[in-house]
Amino acid sequence: MEADEITALRKRLGLTMGQLGEKLGVPQATVIQWEHAERFPTKAHVAKLKALASDEGGSAAKRAQADAAASIYAPFLAEDDLWVLLRKLLFHPELRKRALDLAASFPDPAGR
Repeated sequence: MEADEITALRKRLGLTMGQLGEKLGVPQATVIQWEHAERFPTKAHVAKLKALASDEGGSAAKRAQADAAASIYAPFLAEDDLWVLLRKLLFHPELRKRALDLAASFPDPAGR
């Protein structure tokens, strides 16, 4: 597997060099060397990289689902009032308890 293929795969997976290294059991420095063609992965590491690439379809579907959810929630997350409410919920236990009691009577939009 060539350096540019490793870089492209890592970026498609949305991983940092360190995260890819963790998945493959190598230090970040090794991934850097692979991506700069200073070293080349062993056959075992190439097999792991190919396995990550073949699993990419499932990950892509999950990312698409997360992106769709993010586009739904983004307008709400931009509201200052939401963040004021969140801060109050975090720092006032009685308010949090009341809010949870009230929320129990509403359906979860995530279906959980």
